[in-house]
Amino acid sequence: MSAESSTPTFGDELVDSFADAGVGAVFFTSGSDIMFYQEGVARRQAQGQPDPQLVTVPHELVNLAAAMGYSAVSGRPSVTAVHVDVGTLNYGAGIHSVSRSGLPVILTAGMPATADPGSMTGARDGGHFCTQQVPDQNGILRQYMKWDHQLQYRDNPWNVAGRAVQVASAYPPGPVYLSIPREVSMLASRESSATRVPFAARGPVTIGVPPARLVNELVQSLVNAKNPMVVVGNGGRDPRSVPILAAFVEQFGLGVIDGCVPAANYQCLPMNHPLYWKRGSVKDADLVIVLECDVPWLAGRDDPLVDARVFLVSPRPVADYLALLDIRATESVISDTATFCSAVLDELQKNASVDRAKLLQRSDRVRQNVAAARESDRQRVLARRSDDYIDPEWAAMAVADAMPANALVLDDTVYSAPVRQYLTLEGPAQYFRNTSSAGGWGPGAAFGAALAQHERPVALVIGDGFYMYGVPTCALWAARAHKAPFLSVVFQNNSYNTGTEETARFYPGGFSQRGGFVGGYFPQPVDFALEAQSVGAYGENVHKSSELALAIQRAFASVAEGRSAVVAVQLPRLLELPQPDAKA
Repeated sequence: MSAESSTPTFGDELVDSFADAGVGAVFFTSGSDIMFYQEGVARRQAQGQPDPQLVTVPHELVNLAAAMGYSAVSGRPSVTAVHVDVGTLNYGAGIHSVSRSGLPVILTAGMPATADPGSMTGARDGGHFCTQQVPDQNGILRQYMKWDHQLQYRDNPWNVAGRAVQVASAYPPGPVYLSIPREVSMLASRESSATRVPFAARGPVTIGVPPARLVNELVQSLVNAKNPMVVVGNGGRDPRSVPILAAFVEQFGLGVIDGCVPAANYQCLPMNHPLYWKRGSVKDADLVIVLECDVPWLAGRDDPLVDARVFLVSPRPVADYLALLDIRATESVISDTATFCSAVLDELQKNASVDRAKLLQRSDRVRQNVAAARESDRQRVLARRSDDYIDPEWAAMAVADAMPANALVLDDTVYSAPVRQYLTLEGPAQYFRNTSSAGGWGPGAAFGAALAQHERPVALVIGDGFYMYGVPTCALWAARAHKAPFLSVVFQNNSYNTGTEETARFYPGGFSQRGGFVGGYFPQPVDFALEAQSVGAYGENVHKSSELALAIQRAFASVAEGRSAVVAVQLPRLLELPQPDAKA
């Protein structure tokens, strides 16, 4: 509504309904069709209503990544707002990331006005409205969304917004898309409050308890199994599941590994838990419980024993949104980690005949094996340290060791810098990983995570390729503007894994390799420290192993003072890393 008028508009109702549904932030990239967000949020603030916050982000990819980071950390739904089809297209690879995130993100975009000039408020008043029309704007990303809708003149905007948040939040959460024509957003509201459905009246979605038959059978199977394993993925999206899963694996003495995809994108256990292998294999397992993991292993290569019993537990256990997936399973269970593990634990406590000494003995064996593997791995990596260059795996461990115990860590790395393997964060909800293969999530997500809370320092670990994909200057600018600083540790090897190591693997000795991998190396690398300084952040390049720990300390000190920081760790190019036995 305008300052002169008390008549609310469709846009006002959208903003008010989003607030009623618990939306804490609208990530906003300006456009001539979404000005109602600015007016609606400013009106609410003038009336003493702080939510939602309007968060200015000068690039749509960063906008969407920030919404993902915000929702992951806060647990609240978030809204993005961009300009017509072009803004929607500029969400870019973030569309794929949000589709795999399991987060309640409501993507919105304006649509060009089509009403004749002068016929109504918001009608066409420039030629660009004609060129912005496309046959099916929603079709740009429909295949990635749980739900989509174009706001119509006949709609109740309050209820449309509520429905969008309801679908996005219903377990398993996921993104939805709402397009809003400019002149429709400016229509005078015509609905009475009696036709509005308050969000609380929509009711929560309850996850089902597994059947008693299965629970009883599983307790006995877990007791009798020789080498049972648990594979985790997205269960830690619900922080309540972390202590429940810890109790579950401790009571039954179960080793835990990360799935293939997702590779535990959310923190499913304390990262130093004594039964948590992180990296591992189920090839020798005779019973496997897969908890909220779409692709627990690569079928046909990494399968468990042929006669192994496999239980897939997830709200969508057969991952019906993936066209091809060939995971052999004894039973698929529609549930979530917390509900499933609680039911099995309850049955264990009631069953007096269980041989608990046997379970304790197995637990001790797994704990000893995990501890020995961790120590062996650590000693192997320590031996890789060099004063002549920075070894990437050693750097990953050093960065993990430098993380404060209370840090929130966002991980957008690939396998050459496995920071995750060495982190010891207790959690829950201290670790978040890019949920897809789309690079560029990290800078925006780290900003969103810092915006969602101010108690813990936020650190992003990322490779230089994905860092450049993420438009970091826009993320750093937004962090400065909204007082949400974060640290970025960039592993800078000036190389693409796909354009060097993978190319050499598939075309050994080929023309590309003989020609120096054109397209795989960055011959004139970006100075990320200088780039950071250009937008008011602290920046430092690290060239020696002895400099790394102190550089990260300085960077965290900068974040504590309210200034984002970037530490670029200079690594050898891929395929040019000296081998340990070749050192002088």
